[in-house]
Formats: sequence, C-alpha cells, structure tokens
Amino acid sequence: MTFPHLLLRLLTLRVVDDNLNIAKREAVRHFGNGKNAYLRAKFEETENNSKIKNIRNLCRGFNDFKKGYQPITNIVKDEKSDLVEDSHSILAGWKKWC
Repeated sequence: MTFPHLLLRLLTLRVVDDNLNIAKREAVRHFGNGKNAYLRAKFEETENNSKIKNIRNLCRGFNDFKKGYQPITNIVKDEKSDLVEDSHSILAGWKKWC
C-alpha cells in the first residue's frame, strides 16, 4: 500500500471507532438513566409501603434491591436483518421459530 492509501485506511478506521464509541456512550447513558429511574421508583415504593405498614410489599421491595437492576432490551433483528421493536412483530418472529 502506498502512503496515501494507508493514511485513508487509518482515517476510515478512526471514523468507525468514533462512531462505535458514540453508540456505546449512548447505550450506557440510556441504561444508566433507566437504572436511576428504576431506583427512584423503588425508593418511593418502599417508602410508601413503610408508611402504610404494608410489610409484605415492603419485604418484596427489599428482595428486588438484592436482585439489582436488570435492563431489558425490546429490540431484535428480523429475517431481513432490520431492527424491530414493536411487540407484535417480535411475537410474529418468535412464532416462526417455535
């Protein structure tokens, strides 16, 4: 390879790397925000259960804290390799496999 071709190849790889890093940051930010919202809602729910003396749900809330936050993605690829996120299309895809 000549120098200009090599330089062009390195620049292309850098752009791909930058795009990948941006996508990673967005995913981390998305799941981090989801975790914060989940924890905030759990704190409020636990506090309400404590105030109204609902011991059963209070213990359930403590057990949920032990399990921790488990993010769920609702996006899958269909047979055309397109990303699908609505539940009807996802269920239709699973029916084909089962």
